[in-house]
Amino acid sequence: MHVAVAVRRDGLSVEHDGVATHSRIMLSRHGTTSTFDAVAALDTAYRQAQLGLSEGGIPIGAALFSSDGTLLGEGRNRRVQHDDPSVHGETDAFRVAGRQRDYSSTIMVTTLAPCWYCSGLIRQFGIGAVVVGENRTFDGGQEWLRELGVDVTILDDERCVAMMTDFIAGNPALWNEDIGVVDAGVNAARSDKMGSLR
Repeated sequence: MHVAVAVRRDGLSVEHDGVATHSRIMLSRHGTTSTFDAVAALDTAYRQAQLGLSEGGIPIGAALFSSDGTLLGEGRNRRVQHDDPSVHGETDAFRVAGRQRDYSSTIMVTTLAPCWYCSGLIRQFGIGAVVVGENRTFDGGQEWLRELGVDVTILDDERCVAMMTDFIAGNPALWNEDIGVVDAGVNAARSDKMGSLR
């Protein structure tokens, strides 16, 4: 597993000793340092993504952790299962975690780079760090979050890449719906309809 490290402004760094299960993120927040096992945390999000896929949904899982590794909430994209476009993996995990007084030392772990909607959630509540399973199939708002001072770590996890690659290939219309892209065929039909109304 490859670990990519973003430039850190607050002491967040990634150590990788060549063994994926020992990848750790060192978090320095509010004068304290704690160790967070990013790969073990990603396993939690990945299990949620697999569960979502088995339910016929979009395989994106997420989990919100405290900096000491305590799981606050986990969830998955349930847009299909709940017929609710607002239930993304990150929003589901956030809701399950419940109210927190301060999110600055929390870590959102997600199997896929957060979309603009979920990036907005991270920014709105000041979540301090994001661990991303993969950003090859979708890169969302990760650079915007970095520009705003959110620590973003990309693990480039092959399991996550394979799961999303297979899902997108098999379900392009559903995937495009999830990321807000209208299919070319739908655009052509809308153009024809608009032309006939003129």
